[in-house]
Amino acid sequence: MSSYEDIKGLTDNIKLNKDKVFEDIVEEYSNSIIRLCYLQTGDLNESEDLAQEVFLKIYKNLDRFKGNSSIYTWIYKVTINTCFSYLKKNGKIVKEELNRNIPNEEFTEEIVLNKYSREEIRGWLFKTPAKYRIPLYMYYFEEMKITQIAEILESNENTIKTRIRRGKEYIKRCSGGEIYEG
Repeated sequence: MSSYEDIKGLTDNIKLNKDKVFEDIVEEYSNSIIRLCYLQTGDLNESEDLAQEVFLKIYKNLDRFKGNSSIYTWIYKVTINTCFSYLKKNGKIVKEELNRNIPNEEFTEEIVLNKYSREEIRGWLFKTPAKYRIPLYMYYFEEMKITQIAEILESNENTIKTRIRRGKEYIKRCSGGEIYEG
């Protein structure tokens, strides 16, 4: 849903048949929303509850969707904000300090994917501070572009690039520093 015509068609369709559009959204995005909530909470039950809350917000506010971004971007923004609010309300957001002694060597995703299992990588991802974990997840697992991530997280693109780089460095440390290029 990137072209103006597609977004215009969607906003027109919302006005005509909100329930059908909502059904399509639930069908298309429910797994992604639950995964994103799980990434934030680490608890499947909380994730499912949060996903329900996200869908309620989407349904209540669907007619307010103006088409300034893709529906995908808008849904992710609602999900991220709902998760942050929940975590903050329940005292689960902790000030995260990044260890400043992170090595600067780069590593490639190809080396990581060939050397380690997805489960190991996911485990390291969960250990990564949220401000790095979310952009990493969106970039590598949801295959979103930097511009989309920046829009959803309301940050500039350079901040997102830095967080992805630092997140990769954090994961490298979690792996015992064994992930090196060359």
